[in-house]
Amino acid sequence: MKRYLYYIYLSFKVQSMYKANIVFSIARAFIFLAVQIALWNALYMSGANIEFYSLNEMLTYQILSAIIASFLTGMAPMSIVQNDINTGMIVNYLKLPCSYKLQVFMTNLGGNLFAFLFVSIPMLLLSNIYTRIMLPASIGAFVYSVLALAFSIGVYFELYYMFGLISFWFMDRYNTVGLLLTNVIRILSGAIIPLTFFPSWLYKIVTVLPMRLGFDFPISIYLGRIGMLETATGFLLQILWIVILWGVNKIFFNLGLKKLILQGG
Repeated sequence: MKRYLYYIYLSFKVQSMYKANIVFSIARAFIFLAVQIALWNALYMSGANIEFYSLNEMLTYQILSAIIASFLTGMAPMSIVQNDINTGMIVNYLKLPCSYKLQVFMTNLGGNLFAFLFVSIPMLLLSNIYTRIMLPASIGAFVYSVLALAFSIGVYFELYYMFGLISFWFMDRYNTVGLLLTNVIRILSGAIIPLTFFPSWLYKIVTVLPMRLGFDFPISIYLGRIGMLETATGFLLQILWIVILWGVNKIFFNLGLKKLILQGG
């Protein structure tokens, strides 16, 4: 277990070496959030009839979404796997007496922790310049939303890990597929606008997809917009998607290794 914890430490330490990246990440996230807040303020002030959320709820939604995005949608699992496959370094990692996937997971977890401490928390403090975030609907809502976020780390890891494994068959040198998939995820997850604004037919589809479970689901719990039945259903969906994606990734990985052996001997 110690060797896996070392990957968290190593990832944390590597990222702390690039202080300029920290400042840039905070500035980029804060500017994006500021634009979002300004747009929603202007929309509500214009007298637009928005029945789903009050202004305070919408601004809180946007702040929470930006905070979550700062540590959840990093493409580390995909980038690590892509690089290892494209350079052939994956062969060296497979020789180590520990699971390759767990190595990637712990490295990603270290990155998540670093981003939460040095980007998410500063974002939360800086957001008070524009508006004050609403308190959770209840203590239970806060606890369940944090738990939902913890599960969503597993969901998103499996999702990005799967995208990385595609490199066994498709070499994406310029990361165009990765960027495209990330933008699609941000839209369908409710990271940019709440899913309740989607057309009913699209809403029914995205509510069962794994992307929603990282943004719309925990934020809805926090704001008290869903009951216990929907909350329990959401947790079951998170576990189900982790199991499904784990199975798909295992198949992809085994098929990819066969291709790697056939090509490399």
